[in-house]
Amino acid sequence: MSSQNDISITDIDRALETLPGAFTIGDLQKHLGNRSDGLARRLERLLDGDDRFFNIPGGAFQRREDFFRGFKFAVTFDSWEIGQGFLIPGHRFSPFLHADVFPSETVLLKDGKEIPRREITLPLGQAFHYHMLLGSDNVFDFLLADSPANAALRSSRGAGEQVTLTVYDLGELFRSSNASEGDALICEVADYHKGVLNVAFLPGSRRSSARRKAWEEVFDEALTKVCERFEDYLDITEQLAWGLYYGGEVLRSPDCSLDEYIRLSAKMTIRADGDHAVLALRNEEKAIDPEDAGSVSDILTLSRGETGSLQGIVRELGNPVTLPEIDAYILDECFARESDFDAIFRRIFGAAEDLCADDAQQAYLANYLEERFEELHDNYDRAGDETKAPLRSEILEGIDAKLEFFRFLADADADPEAFDHEDMHRLAEIDLRLDEMLKLLNSPGYTPDQPELEKIAGLVETRLDEQQELIEKLSSKIKSRSS
Repeated sequence: MSSQNDISITDIDRALETLPGAFTIGDLQKHLGNRSDGLARRLERLLDGDDRFFNIPGGAFQRREDFFRGFKFAVTFDSWEIGQGFLIPGHRFSPFLHADVFPSETVLLKDGKEIPRREITLPLGQAFHYHMLLGSDNVFDFLLADSPANAALRSSRGAGEQVTLTVYDLGELFRSSNASEGDALICEVADYHKGVLNVAFLPGSRRSSARRKAWEEVFDEALTKVCERFEDYLDITEQLAWGLYYGGEVLRSPDCSLDEYIRLSAKMTIRADGDHAVLALRNEEKAIDPEDAGSVSDILTLSRGETGSLQGIVRELGNPVTLPEIDAYILDECFARESDFDAIFRRIFGAAEDLCADDAQQAYLANYLEERFEELHDNYDRAGDETKAPLRSEILEGIDAKLEFFRFLADADADPEAFDHEDMHRLAEIDLRLDEMLKLLNSPGYTPDQPELEKIAGLVETRLDEQQELIEKLSSKIKSRSS
């Protein structure tokens, strides 16, 4: 039997090459010809720090390449991406591939043919939405590396800063499949190290709400174990990869996308400590330091994923309404069998007559909003919306309260320095969560069953209660600039 000191790293690597995808320390020791406790401890330490492997303490090790070979996962897209005819890679592929695979260099194969890529330009505030699970410490590194045109981000990171992204051209697929929110791309890992995925389109009508819920619950428990084991050591992409490993066979079925999961999970949230962002249990949540996140308005702007001519005007006016919220107001009016465009306008913007910078801008705003009103009104599916409409109306009551609060801030000429940054961050996160729920409920392709609706309703009630408490707390402490 060779001694522990005689066994080199090269010997260990050679022995590892002979082992199957899953193995124990005992299996490795057998190949090395040494079963001493000292070597076992040494091997445990070495492999624990080796990112080629997963393991559960005291159990078997698993090669990541083997674990993810053939792994299937869902990628969902939103209505804006469908309308634009592309998919933003963002955080959607990274946890399933080797860390050296750059997100926008992932190869997507549809029926053996590579899906082409192209470049787009959009505001940072909109792009951020698709990259949140890369972690705040990695998002800007990714954007800087994705295009030389993003070099300005080294000195300026405002929500309105234009960024260039590489995206996947899915226009033809979206058109031929009549794509809508709730549909998905089913991705299968063909090459873990090279970042090659085989993709297929799956309509929302063939996706199971019950299976999505089961997937979400298993991932909640798996990520809880990851947080307990590694605390804040891993970045978000690594946490997700380890969570997939801990979750076992249930998570190998593509029943829920990462975007759907982070939108609906009541257990996990994104927490930022300085430049490092992690997934954390909600009861461990900490505020984002305003020195790192920017101003309150930047935080709120970065929590929105929609833009366009209408949203561009709305943002310039400083109104915190989003396109999903605007759509929700219109659909709520449709469900109530009303067609009063002026009532919707007042509900969103209040009674101010000099809302815009000039009459021309006011006319453009009204035209954009009326066009959206007519489009949704003409295509409204009452039967499909019947079960979702009451929950949408409940969320809108909370949106009404949010808009009224921000009008109050504007009327009071409130001093931002007087705001509690932790409370404002939490208010922005609630806004993001409600926004994502509205996207689901607004989508004609989203047909939840009763248990899923009840779960969402419970989340909505909790978040609306918390929002109201925060608004009351902040309102009581507002100080005018003139005071």
